[in-house]
Amino acid sequence: MCDGLEEINVSVVKIRNAIRFVRSLPFRLLAFKKCAEKLHIECKKSLCLDVATRWNSTYLMLKAAEKFEKVFVRLGQSEPRYMSYLLEVD
Repeated sequence: MCDGLEEINVSVVKIRNAIRFVRSLPFRLLAFKKCAEKLHIECKKSLCLDVATRWNSTYLMLKAAEKFEKVFVRLGQSEPRYMSYLLEVD
């Protein structure tokens, strides 16, 4: 049972790091939004990070990130720093 939770935690950490990358600089966030527009992904929710003191913030973070899954994939293909950032942080 613990192994399953550990796998989930690894996935949550990767999503958290991807969001941190996008939100770390204004031009990255702008590029992310433009990519979402090109893929015709419209979502009123923006990317948010979870907070340890808010019990549902991880759920809200994952729910918002799920809407932009294709954008993260495209970002990985078009932005070399994105993939290297994820590897460095892990």
